[in-house]
Amino acid sequence: MSALKQNEAYREVLQEENEVPRKQFVTFFIGDQCMAFEMERVMEIVRVPPTVEVPMTPSSLIGLANLRGTILPVLCLRRVMGLDDAELTDATRVMVLSYFGRPLGFIVDKVTQVLGVQPEVIERIDPASSTFDSKLLSGVLKNIGSQPLIQLMDVDALTRQEYQSFSAVNENQKSDLSQQAHKERVDDEEEEKNIRQLVSFSVCGQEYSFDISATKEIIRMPETVNAIPKAPAYLVGMVKLRDRVLPLVRLSTLFGLPVSEALNETNRVVVLSLSESQQSVVGVIVDDVKEVLRIRKEQVEDVPPLLLDGREMRELEGICQLDKGKRIVTLLSASKMFRREDLAQTMQSVAAQHHELGEQDEESLQGLSATGVPEGESRADIVQDEDESQLVVFNLGEQEYGVSIESVREILRLPSQLTKVPKTSEFVEGMVNLRGMVLPIIDMRTRFGLVRQSQNDRQRIVVLNKDDVLTGYIVDSVTEVMPLQSHQIESAPQLSEEQASVMGRLVNLRDKKRIITVLEPEQLLSHEEQRKLFEEINECDSLCS
Repeated sequence: MSALKQNEAYREVLQEENEVPRKQFVTFFIGDQCMAFEMERVMEIVRVPPTVEVPMTPSSLIGLANLRGTILPVLCLRRVMGLDDAELTDATRVMVLSYFGRPLGFIVDKVTQVLGVQPEVIERIDPASSTFDSKLLSGVLKNIGSQPLIQLMDVDALTRQEYQSFSAVNENQKSDLSQQAHKERVDDEEEEKNIRQLVSFSVCGQEYSFDISATKEIIRMPETVNAIPKAPAYLVGMVKLRDRVLPLVRLSTLFGLPVSEALNETNRVVVLSLSESQQSVVGVIVDDVKEVLRIRKEQVEDVPPLLLDGREMRELEGICQLDKGKRIVTLLSASKMFRREDLAQTMQSVAAQHHELGEQDEESLQGLSATGVPEGESRADIVQDEDESQLVVFNLGEQEYGVSIESVREILRLPSQLTKVPKTSEFVEGMVNLRGMVLPIIDMRTRFGLVRQSQNDRQRIVVLNKDDVLTGYIVDSVTEVMPLQSHQIESAPQLSEEQASVMGRLVNLRDKKRIITVLEPEQLLSHEEQRKLFEEINECDSLCS
């Protein structure tokens, strides 16, 4: 938003040169119409992210996106306004708005500027001059800058129109939601103060880590390394990294661990800062970098005296036992490690030889491009939850869905033919004889209002059990059985009453930007639909007999 605020038009409507505006709006275009949202409701503006479609929701909903771990419903404002879709361009943006602590994203054609105006400049709505439904507008601005008319959108009215579940929120509930959102933010801030982020890596089959604050970047092992005369064995050499000499220390040799393989392109260099000014750096060669761990501070235990064996090893800051003790990560202190007398002397020697390195050819530095740290599943949640479950994951088109494995009786191949059942709902595909029992088969695509798919070898029938009654659902493919902890399942945004009951939860795998919609088997068919289905199945079965 800082770039928007720098726009010169920001000052055009101020009555006095240094007057602070009492109302600020972010303007945008839908087609050739200029519109605006109140700036205080705009949380951020982002490019259109990948989305996951959600059946049984308003047509204006494009889908759900993963915005830095938060589930974001993304709507097409053109559809809300009754306009045809437009092709996405480089200017297309999603304006993320706040609705009682919940983020909602609206796709607009182009964001233009931030305006600051006095309240008296805002005019009442004249339905005759309004391009869109005046019920969705809070006012208009006329003849501001180059725009003859700017229509001010009412966020609350816009949201209520699209989502009945939101409009059903009464004033007390709105207050509760606001208080809850504030409490969650405070709790998150407090929790974040108790979190340490560590960059973990392996050396000779053992896992170590440095605090992320000391880690500047991770680079590939360079092809060419300049040797340092009379250097100790652990000092491999030095390279030039962005006009700075970077000494390379092989951690396995420094720790006296057995080294069986030569350095190659699979090795990584963790570039550490040894001072707050970040002027003093060193590259530590490791076997590979694993992930960024998020752990609570109390999870870092003191190094057992037995491991030290009477030696002073200040570089060992602590031990982290993860996965119920099955995984042990040793936390190293970068600053203390390189205060050792022998290492300090070596670093001084490297600094003295700085002028001997000279300018390296840029091509020899291509292997030094930053690779980024591979983030794993948030390890702040590394303490295992006793309430572990499994999810059977399947596809419908490009979207992933899942049901609890406890609800799945079995998974079958789709037979070449199904016995048709007359006078049933469109989504009933037919029935099969499953070991002497009649099993109704439902096309889940049709149940969710999706386009039917031609029969193929990848399709499967997922047999679900509801109150000891079995029903088969045709899916595009079954992909995996995923183990889950309870903290990985969260509530989905309530986008419609039917969607909230059938798919009110989801799995949000933040590191993989993967959203899996969790289905509630008992809600896939209403009691009336199920009763009618089995009456028709039984009638058909008796006629066939």
